[in-house]
This record gives sequence, C-alpha cells and structure tokens, in this order.
Amino acid sequence: MTILSGPSAHPLFSRCPAMRERLPHVPLGEFPTPVERHEALERALGVGELWVKRDDRSGEVYGGNKVRKLEILLADALRSGAREIVTFGGAGSNHALATAIYGQRLGFAVDLFLTPQPASAHVRRNLLLDAAFGARLHHSEHAAYAMRAAETYVAEREAVTGIAPYVIPYGGTNTLSATGMMDAGLELVMQAFQGELPPPDVVYVAAGSLGTAAGIA
Repeated sequence: MTILSGPSAHPLFSRCPAMRERLPHVPLGEFPTPVERHEALERALGVGELWVKRDDRSGEVYGGNKVRKLEILLADALRSGAREIVTFGGAGSNHALATAIYGQRLGFAVDLFLTPQPASAHVRRNLLLDAAFGARLHHSEHAAYAMRAAETYVAEREAVTGIAPYVIPYGGTNTLSATGMMDAGLELVMQAFQGELPPPDVVYVAAGSLGTAAGIA
C-alpha cells in the first residue's frame, strides 16, 4: 500500500512539506470537516458567537476525532510490517471501535483490551459493533490488568508469528498521533482565514487522554 500519494487535504503537509515524506499517513477520513454556527445554543448559554467543528463527520462509516489519529497510527503500523493491532479502552470506547473499523479496512486483525464501564445503550452498541467489525475482545477488571494481559498477548503472538502486534495506547494518544490533532488546529485556522468562521477567541475540546488538547495547543 502507498502511504502517501497525490494531493493532500491536510494543511499540516502544506505548512510543513517535509512532513509529507517523513510522517506516516494513510487516508481514512474526509477532511476538512465543516464548521457550523449554533445560534440557539448561544442564546441558551448567553454567550456571543458559538461555532462547532463537526469532526463527527470525519468519516463516512465512523467519524470523530479518532480518525485523525488513526490516519497516522495505522500508517505507522503498516510501515512497521505489523499484521495485528492491540489497543485499549473502556467497554464502550469510541477509540476502540474506531480502531476495529479502520483496522479491518486496512487488513489488520484487531485485539481490544477492554475494562468495565457502566452499562448503557451506548456501551452495548459499541461492543456489538466491535464484534461485528471482527475485533477480538479481551476483558479485564481494570486498566493495569489490561496492560499486563496485553503485554503477555503481544509476546505470545510475536513468538508464534515472528511479528509483534502494533500497540496503540489508550485513546490513541502519543507524540506521533498528536500530529493528527495539530492538523485539526491548522485546519481550523485555514477555515477562519477563508472566512468560514471568525477567528476563535477560545477553543473548547472534550478531554480524555488529552491528545486533542495537546495537538491543538
């Protein structure tokens, strides 16, 4: 598979052309994601202009900010020669599901090491979809047990196949994947420059593993 080919919609590669050759990247999402003004929410909160960047529309099959990270991480896995992906999350993890979906698309076997999460329709839906997209599910009582179980599993698979599974940390967050969120920040700057929204005074993001915040910052 060619990791990079043709023109790129990613402003990171326009801003830093050398990154285009050095940073692993495989196209998975649909970028740039749109921005929308929410006037009803402005009135409800009593604030000025409030805009939302629709990263939920980053992929036709499954959207969200994880797509940006996986474009980098799964490309790095391809470059490493791995055939299997190991990652972590709560039972209803969006990151785990996104990895299952896009890992399958690229031909990887995906193993999800999951920890308990309060039962809900969302958790049930994501678990069913994990299985539907072919992921192998491993359940542990808490994160430390999941990490130890994964370490053992990776060592066993490497002994059997000669190739270690590629390990993606919780939330898909590390220094490499943060570049995907740097691209998101540059994308927002580009949209403001083109007049799609005013330059923002404040940017709010959801905080889990903090990869989104780190990359945009």
